[in-house]
Amino acid sequence: MHAEVMRLMSITVDLNPEVEAALRDRAARQGLTLESLLAQLAEMEARTAMPLLTPEERVRLIDSLRGRFAHVPFSSEDFIREKREEARREDPDMYPNEPGVL
Repeated sequence: MHAEVMRLMSITVDLNPEVEAALRDRAARQGLTLESLLAQLAEMEARTAMPLLTPEERVRLIDSLRGRFAHVPFSSEDFIREKREEARREDPDMYPNEPGVL
Protein backbone atom coordinates (compact mmCIF):
# COMPACT_ATOMS: atom_id res chain seq x y z
CA MET A 1 0.00 0.00 0.00
CA HIS A 2 1.42 3.40 -0.92
CA ALA A 3 0.73 6.72 0.74
CA GLU A 4 -1.17 9.27 -1.29
CA VAL A 5 0.58 12.60 -1.69
CA MET A 6 -1.64 15.64 -1.27
CA ARG A 7 -0.64 18.63 -3.34
CA LEU A 8 -1.59 22.00 -1.89
CA MET A 9 -1.98 25.23 -3.79
CA SER A 10 -0.77 28.55 -2.43
CA ILE A 11 -2.32 31.85 -3.50
CA THR A 12 -2.00 35.50 -2.61
CA VAL A 13 -5.17 37.45 -1.88
CA ASP A 14 -5.24 41.24 -1.63
CA LEU A 15 -7.79 42.33 0.99
CA ASN A 16 -8.70 45.80 2.11
CA PRO A 17 -7.77 46.44 5.76
CA GLU A 18 -11.37 46.32 7.04
CA VAL A 19 -12.03 42.91 5.47
CA GLU A 20 -8.72 41.56 6.72
CA ALA A 21 -9.45 42.77 10.26
CA ALA A 22 -12.94 41.22 10.24
CA LEU A 23 -11.60 37.91 8.94
CA ARG A 24 -8.73 37.87 11.45
CA ASP A 25 -11.22 38.52 14.26
CA ARG A 26 -13.52 35.75 13.03
CA ALA A 27 -10.57 33.35 12.75
CA ALA A 28 -9.38 34.22 16.26
CA ARG A 29 -12.86 33.64 17.70
CA GLN A 30 -12.76 30.17 16.14
CA GLY A 31 -9.21 29.48 17.32
CA LEU A 32 -7.88 29.50 13.75
CA THR A 33 -5.26 31.35 11.79
CA LEU A 34 -6.48 33.60 9.00
CA GLU A 35 -5.00 31.17 6.49
CA SER A 36 -6.87 28.21 8.03
CA LEU A 37 -10.15 30.12 8.05
CA LEU A 38 -9.75 31.10 4.40
CA ALA A 39 -8.87 27.51 3.47
CA GLN A 40 -12.04 26.29 5.26
CA LEU A 41 -14.18 28.91 3.52
CA ALA A 42 -12.70 27.99 0.12
CA GLU A 43 -13.29 24.27 0.72
CA MET A 44 -16.86 24.91 1.84
CA GLU A 45 -17.52 27.04 -1.22
CA ALA A 46 -16.04 24.41 -3.52
CA ARG A 47 -18.23 21.69 -1.99
CA THR A 48 -21.43 23.72 -2.21
CA ALA A 49 -20.87 25.52 -5.52
CA MET A 50 -23.53 24.73 -8.08
CA PRO A 51 -22.27 23.80 -11.52
CA LEU A 52 -22.84 26.43 -14.16
CA LEU A 53 -25.85 25.60 -16.25
CA THR A 54 -26.52 26.60 -19.80
CA PRO A 55 -29.69 28.68 -20.29
CA GLU A 56 -31.41 25.61 -21.75
CA GLU A 57 -30.41 23.44 -18.76
CA ARG A 58 -31.63 26.15 -16.38
CA VAL A 59 -35.03 26.27 -18.11
CA ARG A 60 -35.34 22.45 -17.94
CA LEU A 61 -34.40 22.48 -14.25
CA ILE A 62 -36.93 25.20 -13.42
CA ASP A 63 -39.63 23.42 -15.45
CA SER A 64 -38.92 20.16 -13.62
CA LEU A 65 -39.43 21.89 -10.25
CA ARG A 66 -42.53 23.84 -11.20
CA GLY A 67 -45.42 23.07 -8.86
CA ARG A 68 -43.43 20.85 -6.49
CA PHE A 69 -43.35 23.48 -3.76
CA ALA A 70 -46.85 24.92 -4.08
CA HIS A 71 -47.63 23.69 -0.55
CA VAL A 72 -44.87 25.85 1.01
CA PRO A 73 -46.54 28.67 2.97
CA PHE A 74 -43.96 31.35 2.14
CA SER A 75 -42.38 32.93 -0.91
CA SER A 76 -38.82 32.47 -2.12
CA GLU A 77 -38.16 36.07 -1.00
CA ASP A 78 -39.29 35.14 2.53
CA PHE A 79 -36.97 32.13 2.47
CA ILE A 80 -33.98 34.20 1.27
CA ARG A 81 -34.69 36.89 3.88
CA GLU A 82 -34.81 34.27 6.66
CA LYS A 83 -31.55 32.65 5.52
CA ARG A 84 -29.80 36.02 5.42
CA GLU A 85 -31.08 36.86 8.89
CA GLU A 86 -29.78 33.49 10.17
CA ALA A 87 -26.37 34.18 8.60
CA ARG A 88 -26.27 37.64 10.20
CA ARG A 89 -27.11 36.19 13.62
CA GLU A 90 -24.36 33.56 13.24
CA ASP A 91 -21.68 36.01 12.07
CA PRO A 92 -22.69 39.69 12.13
CA ASP A 93 -19.22 40.82 11.03
CA MET A 94 -19.33 38.85 7.80
CA TYR A 95 -22.97 39.62 7.01
CA PRO A 96 -23.75 43.22 7.95
CA ASN A 97 -27.34 44.36 7.78
CA GLU A 98 -27.44 46.31 4.53
CA PRO A 99 -30.34 48.73 4.01
CA GLY A 100 -32.54 47.75 1.11
CA VAL A 101 -31.23 44.17 0.95
CA LEU A 102 -33.50 41.23 1.75
